[in-house]
Amino acid sequence: MTARQPRVSRQSIVIAAALTGVLSLAIGAHAALNRGVLDAGKAIATENNGNAVKKTSRIALVIGNGHYPDADAPLNQSINDARD
Repeated sequence: MTARQPRVSRQSIVIAAALTGVLSLAIGAHAALNRGVLDAGKAIATENNGNAVKKTSRIALVIGNGHYPDADAPLNQSINDARD
């Protein structure tokens, strides 16, 4: 019993390539359209949250270290700089 190899015509290959190209374009267009929707959603969310950001206060922790182990003498100005 011998196995027969399937025959693929050139027309079948061209049709498969064309369908693959159309599918690829459809996926790319879908992604581009969804990206525009997401960008618009982000813009609206930013506008809505813009007022909340302006009302919040910011807190920072500043540490003035004047005593380094490899320094000959402690640094005097680092604590004053941290206070400023």
